[in-house]
Amino acid sequence: MNLTRTSAPENAPSVSVADAATDGGSRRSMWRTLPDLLLRIGICVSVAISGYTHFDLYRGGYRYIHLIGPSFLLQAAASFALAVLLLLGGPLTLRIAAGGLSVGALAAFVLSRTVGIFGFTEIGWEPAPKAAVSVAAEFATVLLCVVSILIHLRALRRSQMSRAGGVNRFPQPSPPNRTRAGA
Repeated sequence: MNLTRTSAPENAPSVSVADAATDGGSRRSMWRTLPDLLLRIGICVSVAISGYTHFDLYRGGYRYIHLIGPSFLLQAAASFALAVLLLLGGPLTLRIAAGGLSVGALAAFVLSRTVGIFGFTEIGWEPAPKAAVSVAAEFATVLLCVVSILIHLRALRRSQMSRAGGVNRFPQPSPPNRTRAGA
């Protein structure tokens, strides 16, 4: 039995981690890594917390405020839907949507405490602690979505660079040149 170690041929293309993740006809395999799973779970939890907070405020009396009540219910429904879809492994566009939903909620929070929104204004962090919980969850969602999107774009860029013949940051060592002495 011959157990000699062989290496790739000299003309074989080097393959980066991003290429390996996108080869095989599907980029979805790239999203099945542990860091991505943790990011998705974090986004799901923060979006669900924001949705629950808005639903709880809706039940607690905001439903009687014209345009604000239905907006809180819509925010809760969209948050729960995004959380479930992201947990199931939805595409990158769902992460962008979750980040956008949270940015919109934060903007509405700021407006409601400054100039008002649809004629509705609030003061400070009332209703406490729900306002603070909601803001913290929305900031967490935005942060996690930005990190997730940047990781995706970085992997995509590496993949495109290696396909276009760009510089490989992790070159494969070349096989040793084996010549026979006296041949």
